[in-house]
Amino acid sequence: MPKTVPAAAQQLLQPTSGADVVPTSNSVPDRVADSPLAELSATTSDRLKRRRAVMTRSTLATVALLVAVSLQGASQSNACASIATTAPISEIGAFSNMRYTVEHAYGEAVLVWRSGHCILGLFESAQGLAGDTPIGELQDVTHNPNTGALRFSAKLTIGIVAGPTSTTPEPSRDLLKFDGTLGPARVIGGLIHATQLDPTPPARTIMLTTSAKDADLMHVSATYGAWREKWQPIVKRRGPKW
Repeated sequence: MPKTVPAAAQQLLQPTSGADVVPTSNSVPDRVADSPLAELSATTSDRLKRRRAVMTRSTLATVALLVAVSLQGASQSNACASIATTAPISEIGAFSNMRYTVEHAYGEAVLVWRSGHCILGLFESAQGLAGDTPIGELQDVTHNPNTGALRFSAKLTIGIVAGPTSTTPEPSRDLLKFDGTLGPARVIGGLIHATQLDPTPPARTIMLTTSAKDADLMHVSATYGAWREKWQPIVKRRGPKW
């Protein structure tokens, strides 16, 4: 005898309408594309694209900045090898730590000018009798105006030496190399003073402060030609003999 199925159970066994069918893994309704999850995915994708664009622009800006700094800090020996005689020059300053007694002078001094983007100057070093202080022109100059970093070398002849490298006394070959910073009130950094008797000495720290006395010697030159005309005879007479 057949069994009777309750009405409630019959309702459970009846198929639901097509609008309420749960999709299978192979059937995705079109309305999923308009779901909040899809909108969130599109928004995240747009944000990632914008972030990549910002990172690309930032990288390009960083590269440009590094190139600019590199150019500003590059050695000017080639770019400033031939300055026009009519080029105007201006004074940056005179800096010194010279100490004087009745007859002697000890210390260093540097006089610095600018012509356009070129730095030029003179370096003095005294280790004995005062007067006619040995002098040399700045060479291999590297200057970064943003940080004040300054490097240069200068050839001088400070005295007469004799030793293993020479059988008779001869003029010293003094090569001075400076690595430090140039500021409005002082020059500070490491100085290496090499000679033929001691070619690889350690660096020592020097600090030169503004010198009004030495600055008075800088005022007469308005152009590079006038500067060269004034100082070249002095460097020839008191400068390096090598």
